[in-house]
Amino acid sequence: MRAAVVTEPLKVEIKEQPMPAVKDDEVLVEVLYAGICGSDSTLYRGAHPFRKPPIIPGHEISGRIAALGRHVSGYEIGQRVVVNHTIPCDECRYCRAGLPNVCPTKIYAGSDRMMGFFAQYVCPPARCFWLRMGLRTKTPLWQSRCPLPSM
Repeated sequence: MRAAVVTEPLKVEIKEQPMPAVKDDEVLVEVLYAGICGSDSTLYRGAHPFRKPPIIPGHEISGRIAALGRHVSGYEIGQRVVVNHTIPCDECRYCRAGLPNVCPTKIYAGSDRMMGFFAQYVCPPARCFWLRMGLRTKTPLWQSRCPLPSM
């Protein structure tokens, strides 16, 4: 599969990457559209405080489910999804209080702990999905009326 890799400041290359292996609790998503966030442009300029090249950036995507992990239920292959780009721990006091956005140990897509989403396929955990019946692939999230956690 191909992915956009920031190889050094002000340089992006399209590189072949291994297809991600789907773990039991993950979903393989074919990325259809990806947005560019301010943190992506900061990384590209070499000014991001903790995201450093070489790295696959990107964390705002919509896509189509291509495969399901063995322990994943409630989703279907071909279903369109919007993916939450952070994985909270679900155990700290903030997560237990319904505030996963301030989890001190959350994992971000496009960081040294999780591959970014500027790739043909990504494998986020199944708990990181927002679904909406009739979601069009190009519908911006703020227009989709998806239920957003902790907002």
